[in-house]
Amino acid sequence: MAAMPQNHKPKGAITMGCDIHMYVEGKRTIHGVEKWVSGDYYSVNPYYTEGEDGEQKYRISPIYDGRNYRLFAVLAGVRNYSDIEPIAESKGIPNDSCPEILEANEYCRGDGHSHSYLTLHELQEYAAKKIKTKYSGYVHESETHKPLNGECPSSWCQSTNAPDHKYMEWEVEENILEPIIEGLRNRAKELFYCYDEEQINERSKKIRVVFWFDN
Repeated sequence: MAAMPQNHKPKGAITMGCDIHMYVEGKRTIHGVEKWVSGDYYSVNPYYTEGEDGEQKYRISPIYDGRNYRLFAVLAGVRNYSDIEPIAESKGIPNDSCPEILEANEYCRGDGHSHSYLTLHELQEYAAKKIKTKYSGYVHESETHKPLNGECPSSWCQSTNAPDHKYMEWEVEENILEPIIEGLRNRAKELFYCYDEEQINERSKKIRVVFWFDN
């Protein structure tokens, strides 16, 4: 039996794949009023059509759009198959979100779930804890050295009769938030016109990701 990819669902679980929709906001002073504004990149959608079932006029270039269930579990406890401690349970869409995010959420027409938001400060605080993720499964004999060294195998599965697989339990310390943190720090440079690391940290509570999931 071939090993399953590491972002697998437990055997016997019947469920559709889950994806993330992630947006960036920065808190800026506009005409003397401090408010959250979009920090995303957009491009014109060549397939745009008007009407309720039409395509949106612009497409976002998100800082992250991968499918990593361990990351989803860290962000909001979604698809938490490894009993990971999340940063926070889903908090909903913030009431002071920018119009672009509210419109994107409305476009989903209820398909989205587990809406939440996290500042760069919250993400960096969690990453600094260096929390270990617990894993278990049947690992191919060629990779059994990896769990012993605190590494994840390239793949594993929850059930197999293959004689060349061994059941193992292991923990991995990994900065799974790194792509989002790095993306937010880069956007902070542009939103706040600062390139000094200390200045970015000073504004870490004024830049955030707003996100939700769909199945």
